[in-house]
Amino acid sequence: MASESFFDAWERYKALLRSYPCHNYFDYTQISMFIKGTIDEYRRMINTSAGGYYVNRTTTKVKKIIEDVAAVGPCGLNNLKRDRLRMQKKQQHSI
Repeated sequence: MASESFFDAWERYKALLRSYPCHNYFDYTQISMFIKGTIDEYRRMINTSAGGYYVNRTTTKVKKIIEDVAAVGPCGLNNLKRDRLRMQKKQQHSI
């Protein structure tokens, strides 16, 4: 859902996986399905946190990144947007 926070989406996804313990998906496949199902902004946050495209990291590392991004919550996302706007304004003034 587009209006759903990253934290809520991650928690809902983990609950879904727990409710079907015999899903037979490898950890990497689970992570990849979750990331591909998120909005572009969240995928960019994960890739940025991974220092590049997330597929170049181990499953354990990507899970940790997702947990960290989810822990930041909406305030962290708002701060990220605020910082981006500041950077854009600085770039416009320096041109």
